[in-house]
Formats: sequence, structure tokens, C-alpha cells
Amino acid sequence: MAIQHFYSRMPAKLTLYIRTDGYDTFYKSSGINKEYIDENLSSICKWTPSKQELALMRDSKLPPTYCQYFSNDNKDMIQSCFSYIPLDFTGERSSFMIHSLILTENERKKVTMSLKNGILNPEMFVSDLKELNVTKVNSDYKMVDYQLTKIYNLEEFATLYYPEVFKRLLYAILIGATNKGKTIFISLEGDISEFSNKALDFINTILLVFPFNFRNQLSFITYLSDPSKFANIKIKFVTKECLNSSSAKGYKFDMTPKIIDGIRDEEYKNKEDEINFLYSLFSNKQIREKFLNFYSNIVSSSEESGKNNYYIPDLKDFSGILKLFKVSSGFYNVFEVIKTEEDVYDLFSVYERFRNYMKVNDRCNIVSVIK
Repeated sequence: MAIQHFYSRMPAKLTLYIRTDGYDTFYKSSGINKEYIDENLSSICKWTPSKQELALMRDSKLPPTYCQYFSNDNKDMIQSCFSYIPLDFTGERSSFMIHSLILTENERKKVTMSLKNGILNPEMFVSDLKELNVTKVNSDYKMVDYQLTKIYNLEEFATLYYPEVFKRLLYAILIGATNKGKTIFISLEGDISEFSNKALDFINTILLVFPFNFRNQLSFITYLSDPSKFANIKIKFVTKECLNSSSAKGYKFDMTPKIIDGIRDEEYKNKEDEINFLYSLFSNKQIREKFLNFYSNIVSSSEESGKNNYYIPDLKDFSGILKLFKVSSGFYNVFEVIKTEEDVYDLFSVYERFRNYMKVNDRCNIVSVIK
């Protein structure tokens, strides 16, 4: 079950902690306390709108924004929805509400290990304060079973974007999940009223070709007007104006006019085979599901044995497991995968590391090639 937390500007009698008019928690589940909120949710709750955003909020033109990040100890996945209120209880000021769901280990695994569903379901969030009909604070608010959201048209998704830009974005996300690389800024086509929803569809879809422990480490936000905000978030969707600003320091991807910035060619070339493989998964459902299941079985089995930590993805492991898959799956010409004696040695080294976590049939297929 997911723990819930609600935060907005409220009158004093509806604030849980500050007891004066202002922004505070007004509902929360019993699974968290003030210390947890201060340590893990405060960076999001301290957000303040820009002048431009205030104008949009007053005119009801700013749709909900969604984000995903992690607790300081990395045990919990936290998803939040910012919704915007034209006039708050004073009738004079605009404000916002943040509804957060804290996904502990079992819920987190359910979300990240799904092969067909998006990582964040917007239907799980309350985006209208009036729906809650708040009459008193509640520190024991109900927890909720997280429902997954189905993603369609994965096969067509990659074809919407220029391949060179899209592949280099895949590379940026791949290394971003390992806590390496820079912040990733993405700008999409569309009016501000559609921006956040398009960004959520984009991130929900693109992450489906990544193994579960990479998806498990990626933070994102679907709209920002100030690129410097939320230093703890890796992937930020921003407008074109923000993308070109000096405060957007990192990998920059304008998905419309095919502009790339921030990735060195030699970096990308070192992982080009892996990126081409990920790109191919969008159009091949059979191989996509086979590979992700193969990868998941190895990594989760090694984690359960205490030999690995599935929370932390590793690029070297990713490349090695991919090579094992190509040799054992029957989908590829093994002589194109292992061309030299060095390739054979590398394959054997990876096999020795992971063979105890592989299915018997897969082990037999690999051993027959090695011999």
C-alpha cells in the first residue's frame, strides 16, 4: 500500500503542524511522521511559483505537474502531483496543493518491474482540493493500493523523433540511472496547457525499454519554468526558453528541431551497441519482453542471494547481461556477438559471474557456444 501525504496553504485550524494560516500538511497516513516529511518531502513542498506561473494559475491555465524522486535513504520511491488553485481560502491569493504517494519496497517493485505499464499513474492523485472537502486535519489518512496505468503505441513512439537525437537521449537516461552523468533537460512540442501531460506520456513510454533497476533509479518532473530548481531530480521537462537559458546546465534535448547538446561523441560511441539495442526494443515486443524478463531474473536473483543490490544499476553489468542474452536467446547470430578470442573471454567472465542466477536452458545455450 502507498502512504499518502497532502500539503497546501490552509487556515490555521486545518494545519497539522504550524497551527497558523499557511502552507502545511493537512492529511497524512500513519506510516510517516513530521521528521520523515521534513527530511524527504520538504524539498518539493518548498517550491514557489514564478510570476509567469502565478498568472497562469490565476487563469486556470496551468495543468497538474507530476514528479518522481526518492527518500534520502533511497528505500522509498516518492511520486507527487502539483495542482494549482486560482484562489485559495482567502479568496485573494493563488496557491497550490501537493499530493504525494510514498511507495515502499513492495509497491516500488510492482511499479518498476511491470513490462507493460507506465511508472507513474496520474489517476492515483487528487488534483482538486475541493474533492477532499477538508473539515479537519487527519494524521491517520488511509493508505491506497497503487494501480498501474497501461501504455499503448510503444511500437510507434520512437518513430516520432529524429533517431540520432532519440538514441542519444537513451544514452543520457542510461547513465543517469547510475547516478552518473548530468541533469537531463527535455523540451517537447506543444502549448503550456498540454506540456505536462505530454511529458508524462513521454517518460512513461520511454522508460519501458529499460530494465527494472534502471527505471527504479530515475527521478523526473514533467514541467519546470526554472531549470535550477529541484537539484535532486535527474530528468526535467522544460520549455524551449528554459532549455536555452544559462541555468539549464546538463544534457539538453530539444525533441522538435533536432538539437543535441552536452554528450561527447567518444562517450556515446563506447555504448553505441547497447543504445542501438535499446532503440530496437521499441519496435520488437517479443525481444523486448524476453530481454527484460531475462535481465530481471538475473539481477533480482543475485540481489536475493545478497550478491548484488538491485537498487543500484551498473553499466558494466548491463553490457554483460545483454551479451549473455544475445548469445542464449536464439534471436541473434552468435558469431556477430563474439567475433574474437577476447570476446569469448569476456563472455565467459560474465557467465561465471551470473550463471548461478540463470535458467538451466540459458546456461546450456551459452556453454554450447563457449565450447
